[in-house]
Amino acid sequence: MKSVIAKQPWNQTRKAHVVAVYTLFLKTRDKTWDPPIYKPVPEIFHVPTEQEIDTLISGAGRKLSCYLQFLKETGCRSGELDMLRWQDVDFERGVAKITPEKGSLPRMLPLTVKCLVMLKNLKRTDDLVFGNLSSNCMRISLCNTRKKLTRKLGNPRLSLIHFHSIRHWKATTLYHQTKDILHVKAFMGHRRIESTLVYVQIESALYQSLSDDWTCKVAENSDQVKELIEAGFEFVMQKDNLAYFRKRE
Repeated sequence: MKSVIAKQPWNQTRKAHVVAVYTLFLKTRDKTWDPPIYKPVPEIFHVPTEQEIDTLISGAGRKLSCYLQFLKETGCRSGELDMLRWQDVDFERGVAKITPEKGSLPRMLPLTVKCLVMLKNLKRTDDLVFGNLSSNCMRISLCNTRKKLTRKLGNPRLSLIHFHSIRHWKATTLYHQTKDILHVKAFMGHRRIESTLVYVQIESALYQSLSDDWTCKVAENSDQVKELIEAGFEFVMQKDNLAYFRKRE
C-alpha cells in the first residue's frame, strides 16, 4: 500500500488524506500499520469574479442556473444545498434554512427575489428541492456548461470554477463589503475563526490592485443606510448625525 500511494500522481495533501483513510480502514479490521508521513501543502484556492459566476449562471440550464444562483447568494456548500427541502425555503420571508455538513453550523440565510423566482420555476418532483443524487448530476451539468462557455467566450478561467469556488467568492466578497470577520464567520457557518481568517488575506490580495478612486455617499436616516449597505458601500464615519459611506469605483 505504501508503494501504491507513493507512485500516484497526487499532491502531498491528497496522499495524506489517503493515508488517514486507510489507517481508519485498518482500525475497523483491528489492524495497524506504520503509515508513511505526508505533510499537506497549503494551497491558495481559486476565487472567480462575480462576472464569471454570472456568466455561468446565464449560460446554464434552468435547474443548474438556480443551483448556482443559490450558491452565489448563500455561500453554502453543495452538500448542504443537496439536502435543501422545499419546507426549508420560506418564500414569504425570503429566507432558507441551511442544514450543515462537515462540522459547520446551521443557519438561516436571506434570498433575493431573483433566486426565489428561480426556485418557484422548478418542478417539485421530490421533497428535496434539487432531487436525489443532485450533486453528481449538477457536477456533470456544470462541467459541460464550463466547457461550452470556455470555448465560446475564450476564457479559460471559467473552467476553473467549481461549486466550492463560489463559496470562496462569497466569503471573500462578504468580508470586503463588511470588514466584519465575525459576521462572515456566522454567515458561512464556520465553527472556528481560523477557517474564516484565510479570507482576510485573500481579500487584501484581490482588492489591493483595484483603483483608489472611491464613490462617497452620505446617509441621513436608517433607510438610506440600509440601501447603501445593500449596494456594497463601506461605512467610514459618523458626524453631525450623518453617516458617511464609500465604495471603490
